[in-house]
Amino acid sequence: MKKPQYKGQWIRTEKRHAIYLRDGYKCLYCNKNLIDVHVQQRTLDHVIPLSKGGTNDPSNLVTCCKLCNNKKKTHGLEKIDSRIASQIKFQCSKDIEFYRIWGKLIAAKQITYQMGLESIKRLEAGL
Repeated sequence: MKKPQYKGQWIRTEKRHAIYLRDGYKCLYCNKNLIDVHVQQRTLDHVIPLSKGGTNDPSNLVTCCKLCNNKKKTHGLEKIDSRIASQIKFQCSKDIEFYRIWGKLIAAKQITYQMGLESIKRLEAGL
């Protein structure tokens, strides 16, 4: 059986990093820290798969390790533990604009992932 072809937009690097920052560079399914893993082991997952009408909007994308992304395949949140599904919905509801400037700096290699994450944590804590 031939795989369906999706004509989605490419997810820009700064948007990708903004989502990673929003999610704390952790897989939202298994909570694995993804800062120090090889870039190919860090992915974005479509909460609602593209094959089921999902989009590349930040509200439909979450940080995910490659193993969890492969396990989830084309399923939505219906097969996910309800606590994890609630956390995913909460993360997806956050406005990405706050994180976008940091994502741009990381994409331009002006700051590291760690610097961006530490800065955001300080800002969120009001320091």
